[in-house]
Amino acid sequence: MGMNSPELLLLVENCPKGAETLVTRCLHILTDKVPPSPELVKRVRDLYQKRLPDVRFLIPVLNGLDKKEVIQALPKLIKLNPIVVKEVFNRLLGTQHGDVTSSMSPLTPGDLLVALHNIDSSKCDMKSVIKATNLCFAARSVYTSEAVVLQQLMDTTPLPMLLMRTVIQALGMYPRLGGFIMNILTRLIYKQVWKYPKVWEGFIKCCQRTKPQSFSVLLQLPPPQLLSVLQTCPDLRDPLLSHVRSFTPNQLAHVPHAIMAILEAESRMDEDIVEETAETSGQDLIAKRLAQEKSLKRQILEDQKGKNKPEVEEEAEMDLPIILIEEEEEMMKHQEKESPPEESENTAIHTTYSPPLDEAMEEGLEQKED
Repeated sequence: MGMNSPELLLLVENCPKGAETLVTRCLHILTDKVPPSPELVKRVRDLYQKRLPDVRFLIPVLNGLDKKEVIQALPKLIKLNPIVVKEVFNRLLGTQHGDVTSSMSPLTPGDLLVALHNIDSSKCDMKSVIKATNLCFAARSVYTSEAVVLQQLMDTTPLPMLLMRTVIQALGMYPRLGGFIMNILTRLIYKQVWKYPKVWEGFIKCCQRTKPQSFSVLLQLPPPQLLSVLQTCPDLRDPLLSHVRSFTPNQLAHVPHAIMAILEAESRMDEDIVEETAETSGQDLIAKRLAQEKSLKRQILEDQKGKNKPEVEEEAEMDLPIILIEEEEEMMKHQEKESPPEESENTAIHTTYSPPLDEAMEEGLEQKED
């Protein structure tokens, strides 16, 4: 019984409940080595769209569907059991028997990889997509033109979330793509890759893994984005600065001043910040201690002045009469010599104050002698 058998077509068209596994198994056997016939594809498509929306029915006739239908079914197909997913890819890539055969797949290997990258994350989890892309890369006999695939991914808008993961994976498998990868990184700068957080993260990782080749790419970044890269990967700072310092004067003249400022500032960051912090903290500590000492000394002096002030006033009062007496006696002698007779009367008036003080002092002295 062939795939164009009326009985088979009728069975597929009117698949009884509970016979789904039998029908699917028959279809797999019939389409294992030959592509499905248009009549069989039509019956299976109608069964899937109208009665049994189980994506497993489509697997035997995938190569008979059009490109759009396969891409629409991919999110559901790659969520199936890993063994089933592998069979799906073998059919699409023409590797179901271990060797690459000419197949009538509606998708080329590049189309399949691009379609996987463009799957909406709301329809399928990224983990399943990553596993599916790994299956593609495992088929090295099929994916021999990775550059073409990466070029197709670069032309996609917006940039696929898994773009840089695929770029890094391709570079690991095919190191000869290093120069082409540098061109991709440069193109991503023109596409403002930093606006796509996941892709930007992969961009930085790729630059880190491809140094020193990536230094020429990093120097093309705008200053804020270069600063972000150096903050994310500090180990790129010193070798990048050494690379720039090895330039000839003509080459160095083409490096923007803002880029040099960031590189030089970053190169001094560790030492300068530590030194400035240490100096600032030391100066602050010394200033605080000096201020505390000054405040304490000022308080002590004020307290001492407050205590000594009455004693000083008392001593001043006790010594004042003696000092005044001696000064008055000298002034009187001087006035007697120079002043006219009229002023002598005034002097006499002043001298009337001194005898009682002299007498008091003589009496005090006599008492001390006794």
